[in-house]
Amino acid sequence: MIDFDTSGGSQHIVMAKATTSYVPAEAQVRDVKNVIGDDGRRVHGVDIGFAVYRFSEEWTLPDSAASNAVPTKCDSAYRAILKDLTFKTNAGAFRGFAAGEVLFEGATGRRIQGGAFAVTYKFAVSPNATNVAVGDITVASKPGWAYLDVRMADSANADRVLQVAAQANVHKVYDSGDFSTLKIGVAAI
Repeated sequence: MIDFDTSGGSQHIVMAKATTSYVPAEAQVRDVKNVIGDDGRRVHGVDIGFAVYRFSEEWTLPDSAASNAVPTKCDSAYRAILKDLTFKTNAGAFRGFAAGEVLFEGATGRRIQGGAFAVTYKFAVSPNATNVAVGDITVASKPGWAYLDVRMADSANADRVLQVAAQANVHKVYDSGDFSTLKIGVAAI
């Protein structure tokens, strides 16, 4: 059984994709460089919704090696593999997504009739990105589950100081793992 959810998540951003400024007719428009919520001392930003694709797969695994229905059994060694892969990203292509785009959020299992286990594998997808514009900075590559943060700095802009993007940092926050060790296949389904 396969379930999916595209209801998304939220993230805090400090840079808009585009900005349209409006001022009284006699005033001069100041270029805010797409910075959100700059008060001259601090950039406040805003929380927005964004797409997150989550999916889960339920598989029935035998308690012993007696069944040939799946290539593994749900013994303590296999459950240790599940634990070790939890909150790791895919080191190689998985279910049609490139390396780094899928996060294994863990698995839940329960014993069912006949001694087998029903195991549900949970995944989330965040696409890899290239040439990400952050103010006047271009981030060449950001893996899907890496964290992008922006250091702001003062910049003279007409008659006032404005906080602008001075540095963009891409942080690796998750290790990667070999999802083939889940023994449920890696091909798109």
